[in-house]
Amino acid sequence: MKRVYRPKYKGQNENPAQGGFYHVKIQAHGERRGVSLQETEKKAAAEAAKKLDALVKIHGWEKGLLEFRGVPIASKSPVTLGEYLSAVAATGTIKPGTLEIYARKVRTIADFIQPVKMPQKPNDRIEGKTQKPRSKRVYSKYDHATGGAEIWRKLVDATPIEKLSPPNILRWRNEALKPFHNNPLKLMSTTRTVNSDVRAGQSIFAAKVRAKIPSLQLPDPIPFSTTDLLKEAKNPYRSKISSPDELLMDGANELAMTTAELEFQAMFNPKSIKGVTLNSATPHQKNRAETMAQRKHEAFKGLILGLCAGLRRGEIDRLLWEQVDFGQSCIWAETTDVTGVRL
Repeated sequence: MKRVYRPKYKGQNENPAQGGFYHVKIQAHGERRGVSLQETEKKAAAEAAKKLDALVKIHGWEKGLLEFRGVPIASKSPVTLGEYLSAVAATGTIKPGTLEIYARKVRTIADFIQPVKMPQKPNDRIEGKTQKPRSKRVYSKYDHATGGAEIWRKLVDATPIEKLSPPNILRWRNEALKPFHNNPLKLMSTTRTVNSDVRAGQSIFAAKVRAKIPSLQLPDPIPFSTTDLLKEAKNPYRSKISSPDELLMDGANELAMTTAELEFQAMFNPKSIKGVTLNSATPHQKNRAETMAQRKHEAFKGLILGLCAGLRRGEIDRLLWEQVDFGQSCIWAETTDVTGVRL
């Protein structure tokens, strides 16, 4: 039988006093709470404590407390990951850029726990000729140009949050580390990655975030709330760039010199591109080729600013043309309102 008690507090004239209702402390689902039993008689309080203990251990803290207090639990569809992330974004508790990074990490975990099936791509035609069918011609979640990444995000966002349970998260972590137990260097790197992903989940489901969206009924225990971080080995950073000049030249050839025509031809087998030009492309293929070329040009711009000017990624992303002084050969990395024209 659970021990019930009446909490003590300071009454008038700082004299110790006791509350009227009995309380009980219950340990369940990785959390210990003190709960008022709303009973003034010790025997009745003991019976109530026994009932509450059973309800919490069966249904979890939130549902167990609601049933104990006689509040009807509405039967709702499970909250999905997408619904929760949208609600978090609406609160403004986490910066949009940071939330985007955290959400991508949590979605990757959710995709492991409940894998999504990507749809097949339609066959592209060029002047009446159809590309040779490939065995698994499906969208890739890494493909931003043709919409694969967006399709993957929508599919993963349909995952019920209750799937992010402690056993499932532990299974994901163990499987991520399993291939590298005989490779200390890879294991150290993967451990840091896994811890980073767990921290992202803990931040998204933090108490201060959940407090802003009380209307969403979340599973108990809360995702990532019982997941501990693994111990990381210290590994001081050591640059592996042996030849910056060679890296810059390779970047220029691969990124700066590319064109939509070259990107279009790269979509096909080298043996079958004879006579194939951008003029014969479908609108979808042409848009994809132009997008890929533009992205590589932007990547080269980032390479120059990082390698030659020493700017960090965040500084590069927020840099405006007005911060570049060609006359003095200077770049002013200062805080701005980011309303001007970006590089």
